[in-house]
Amino acid sequence: PARRVSVRGTAIVRSAAPTPFPASPARSKAFMPGVLGERYESLGGACTYFGKPHAAHFQACLRKLGLDRRRVAHVGDSLRHDVAGANAAGIDSVFVTGGIHREDLGAGRNEIPSRARLQGLFEKMGQWPTHVVPLLHF
Repeated sequence: PARRVSVRGTAIVRSAAPTPFPASPARSKAFMPGVLGERYESLGGACTYFGKPHAAHFQACLRKLGLDRRRVAHVGDSLRHDVAGANAAGIDSVFVTGGIHREDLGAGRNEIPSRARLQGLFEKMGQWPTHVVPLLHF
């Protein structure tokens, strides 16, 4: 049987967004960090948000590296986490279309989707990156 735990006066730090989202182009859903924090809040606990897409996460990285935000671009394949976080922190973003949004965009791993598809997804998600690439090769 489940036990209730008192959460009064206790705070936890929670990273990232609490909701499940497509974690891969295969459309499988995964609970990302933060689900525990969401439950904790529902019990009356307090959480401090940190990590993508929160601007404080990006600002802390810039401070740690000693870089000016105008000289940095955040690279990622998630509009919800990577691009949203970069936008919130005032950092340029490089959106990788061959990642988790690939099927939404109707393009192959190494293809730039049509301008109409990109625009439609950016409008749907409410996030606009500053740059777009099909894939990142090291």
